[in-house]
Amino acid sequence: MKKAIILIILSIFFYIPLYSQNLYTLDNAIIDYAAGLVNNIPRNGGIAIIAFETDRRELMEYFMDTMVEKLWEKGIRSIFERHRLEVLQTELNFSSSGEVSEETAQRIGQFTGVNTVLYGSLRRVGNNNYRIIIRATNVETAQLIFPKSYELQMDSRLAGLLGISDTSRADDIPREAERPSRPDSQPQTNQGTGQGTSIQAPGPSKPLKKIKITGFEDEGMWGIGMSIGTAFSTPGFIGTIYGTISPFKYSFLEFGCDIGAGLGLNFNYEDDKVEKYHSFYPFAHYIAVFDDYEFSVYGGLGAGYMLANYTFSTGEAQKNVFAMDFVAGFSVNGDFGSFTASIVLRTNFHVVNVKVSAGYIVRFYTEEE
Repeated sequence: MKKAIILIILSIFFYIPLYSQNLYTLDNAIIDYAAGLVNNIPRNGGIAIIAFETDRRELMEYFMDTMVEKLWEKGIRSIFERHRLEVLQTELNFSSSGEVSEETAQRIGQFTGVNTVLYGSLRRVGNNNYRIIIRATNVETAQLIFPKSYELQMDSRLAGLLGISDTSRADDIPREAERPSRPDSQPQTNQGTGQGTSIQAPGPSKPLKKIKITGFEDEGMWGIGMSIGTAFSTPGFIGTIYGTISPFKYSFLEFGCDIGAGLGLNFNYEDDKVEKYHSFYPFAHYIAVFDDYEFSVYGGLGAGYMLANYTFSTGEAQKNVFAMDFVAGFSVNGDFGSFTASIVLRTNFHVVNVKVSAGYIVRFYTEEE
């Protein structure tokens, strides 16, 4: 029975990330690309986000502005601003929402004085599937840098940017095979103006709430997780259920309960042999996070109240005591949550116990539009 329970728990831990690893939210696609790009370009060379091919101006602006924000967070400080680029559209004969060739990207980079230009596009592939394609070009060599595509999850944010109120329908964007080509020399014009600025903005269609699977850079994030571990000494097995809320960036409050059972290496209590043991330990921790999105290191402290029950051959005994926790660990972060591993030093200032555990937590937040 115990083996079956352990196998079920492990299956849950492994199934969740395997099921979700092929799909990205729009935000996480941008974050992942920004994290990879900074390792392939000089940080002081300058970059311009010049275009995102779509017929939705709101989506184009969101992609470009969010990419600027995430590159800035990764240490890129020389970024050509979008509003300055829009002034140059007529002179350079291109559209920020149109298709961009490698030659055009190189010409724009030379004109703006940056070393790298970045551009992307959104494609519909299938009935309700979308792919975002992002490329960067070295201005001096015209070579592609870090080209990458992401299969997108249709969440409320993407649906709102596309003007889709029902996410089960997505007829607003042509499929990849149906999209007509548009030469760089013929930018679209707004009807009746003759200006080469591109696209009509869609009518408003925003969801009431948006859910974002996220890294630690957002406050308001919360999560639910489970872990299994051991104290080596009694208890031999510790299962933990916990929740988190992030009041500030790169930190979170953690509330949970350790459920201990079984005998570890130390079977004795006050010179008597322990035959059975179980305990409950509700706790609260405050954790600081050093986050690189895909991999995070964290540490913090907190306190709890131990409710322990010992069974001897001669009877039972209870021990209730306050304890202080010192927490350290790391997490490997995916699209929908994180694998975690941690060590906790727990002490009542007379005895120190060590808890080692590993688990999985889903992190997200919900906010009103």
